[in-house]
Amino acid sequence: MVNETLQNKRRLKPRVGAGDLDQYFDLSEEAIKDLAQSRENDDFEDMAMVLQQNISSGGQGIESLLLQSYDSELEDVADNIIRDYFRGIEARSIRAVKDLDLEEIRDIKEELEDFPDSPGFIRQKDKIFKQISEIERKISVPENLEKIAALIAKRKGIDVADIRTTKLLPKWGRSGKKAVVSWGSKGVVGVQFLDKRATMRKEKVKVEYIPTKEELRDKTPKQILTKRGESFTVKERLFLNSRKNKEDDEVYEDYKRVFGDIRPKSEVIYERKAVL
Repeated sequence: MVNETLQNKRRLKPRVGAGDLDQYFDLSEEAIKDLAQSRENDDFEDMAMVLQQNISSGGQGIESLLLQSYDSELEDVADNIIRDYFRGIEARSIRAVKDLDLEEIRDIKEELEDFPDSPGFIRQKDKIFKQISEIERKISVPENLEKIAALIAKRKGIDVADIRTTKLLPKWGRSGKKAVVSWGSKGVVGVQFLDKRATMRKEKVKVEYIPTKEELRDKTPKQILTKRGESFTVKERLFLNSRKNKEDDEVYEDYKRVFGDIRPKSEVIYERKAVL
């Protein structure tokens, strides 16, 4: 029995290193965050528990392998999953910045703020956060603060000449909302709150998101996330097998809706025929 366990552990290590076990897990965004928190805390028991609770369909039997794994192997599985998460964040950032999608940019920023400082990914998280924050500032800052200051002064019946300084502040007052604040010789003379989810300004701003990893640069989001040429996972094969009575076009549209546009149609249809 002891020899069998040791053999299983020896067989497990190369599978973990190759990322073969990743396909057996299906983690939500919240579950990935929990996994990253366990990784930050070096809590291997909690790491194993999160993975066990998120075994995907077709992953039956993998739980026994998890129980036999070494701490370093649990780390590797967790790191593979967290690495894929950050690839997704990088792809989303490229797309959001290209589209000047302020709401999505802010969603990414908030998501990163809440994401644990998992070992091996702290620097990448910090680089993405700083870059996306600067882009958010460039997109959301009004083109001309003086114009807003003039409107504030007019509304308050103040002479514009009395305004000495106008600044855009991320938080102001009890509400903690973003605001344009003007000061005069005797202190604050006017405040204009800005909706946090403000609509996009009409002017095109020249901004660019540069992926933090060299291997991701000069790639489109689709190229970053593509699984073209890679083996289909158990989850993908079960999905295709469950649609044996549908037409090819319908199956491919279903596939893209569930997994994203990560494989060419020809590859999906070929695999579908192979699993039927």
